[in-house]
Amino acid sequence: MSATALRSIGDTIFFGIYDFDFHPDGSLIVTDKLDYKVKHISGTEKILNEIGKKGRNKGEFFTGPFLCAVGKSHIAIADYSSPRIQIFTRTLQYISEFRVNGIVIDMEFDSKENLWIGTITDSKETTRLLLCDEKGKTKNEYSLVHANDNIFDNLYFFTITQRDTIFVAYAYQNIIEKYFNDYIEFFSLPISTKAKIPYKYHISEKENNFKVPEGEIIYSLCADKQDYLYLLAGDYAFNLFRDVYILNSKGEIIAMLSLPVESKKSQLMNNATYGVLSIIEQCSLNIN
Repeated sequence: MSATALRSIGDTIFFGIYDFDFHPDGSLIVTDKLDYKVKHISGTEKILNEIGKKGRNKGEFFTGPFLCAVGKSHIAIADYSSPRIQIFTRTLQYISEFRVNGIVIDMEFDSKENLWIGTITDSKETTRLLLCDEKGKTKNEYSLVHANDNIFDNLYFFTITQRDTIFVAYAYQNIIEKYFNDYIEFFSLPISTKAKIPYKYHISEKENNFKVPEGEIIYSLCADKQDYLYLLAGDYAFNLFRDVYILNSKGEIIAMLSLPVESKKSQLMNNATYGVLSIIEQCSLNIN
């Protein structure tokens, strides 16, 4: 697998990549948190357009742009560790903004151009998936079945297949949930023998002693046109943050590939039929 890197530090393109998604024309929309900008990047690594600066006004990001989701007509951007979401056109023209109850942890458009938003808190009741219109009105929601009152246990990623089935993978619980119009089922992964990651005590800068998980099972999740799931494995993989497990809709591993570098996210280009993956490295974005 070949890789071409767009460095976050060391040139004028990126300063701190946090997320990316594919534009309908095959180019990339990238959130550069440290530069407080959203950047539209061509396949030849040229900046086609960029917006943003630090602030609270339209098209600005007070904590930096964090998550992005690109649909057929709209682009959604969430501020870092925030309930705030802004909606833009495909050319990054501002449309609207709204806030949800909880911190936005993941976002994705479905086949009907509906925006699904994943929120997280330390409460089971407000850790959920929301279906919202561009003005933030909630049209549907799923309370996650295996969420509880521990914010670490509640950390998750989700992806939407071409048939609009939603799969939710927990970072610190060995569980994947499946939703279609309602909760369907869940299954465990053979990646880790642990049903739940053990915790250890950690002393913060303020000398507060609290428990944190020892490792992360899943680090990223996406799906292709055949409804196969691509899971970027974390601390319990053979190759940490490099192994990608390919699963069918029943949760059975059908293949595995190893990325050339440790990565933070893997994403399929325009829901590709086969595993044409792009990845975020620790300090770069690699196009594979």
